[in-house]
Amino acid sequence: MNAGFMPDIKHIVAYVWRVSYILRCRTPNFRSALNQ
Repeated sequence: MNAGFMPDIKHIVAYVWRVSYILRCRTPNFRSALNQ
């Protein structure tokens, strides 16, 4: 992996974390849906 590829991974992880956080806030049964 080249040095220019790592920042992209960090941005993707941050984006996915932010989306999942928003979904968790908007969906009361988020954990219940994951357990199904």
